[in-house]
Amino acid sequence: MITFTQAKTGRTVQIPIHPNLSEWLKTQRNGSQWVFPTLADKTPGGTTGLSQNFAKLMKAAGIEREEIRERQGIKGRVVHALSYHSLRHTMNSILANEGVSQELRQSIVGHASKAINSHYTHLELSTMQSVIAKLPTIG
Repeated sequence: MITFTQAKTGRTVQIPIHPNLSEWLKTQRNGSQWVFPTLADKTPGGTTGLSQNFAKLMKAAGIEREEIRERQGIKGRVVHALSYHSLRHTMNSILANEGVSQELRQSIVGHASKAINSHYTHLELSTMQSVIAKLPTIG
């Protein structure tokens, strides 16, 4: 379990994590309470925020971000296939493809509404095919 105070709302948030991740995190402290100390005090947005710093870590690790949408208009933003934000899409989609209910996924990833959670859900073709295969045959 990871527990933190959300900067935006001031509320305490508890996030369940896989036991293997919990054990790995315990080995990564190296005298710090943070796995990524340079990201610890960052807010999500802006040019010096968490997303931009995560992008710098990815670049240093040799991970290509691939731009999937260009900036649209003055207030638009570039969207990359791999980013800090894509972790949330991935987590929600994996849970959806494993049959976890939307209500539970919404709670785990911290979405305020079903509409937002639906935007973050990307079902695999194989998941949809397995559901279709359950339909009765017409004889």
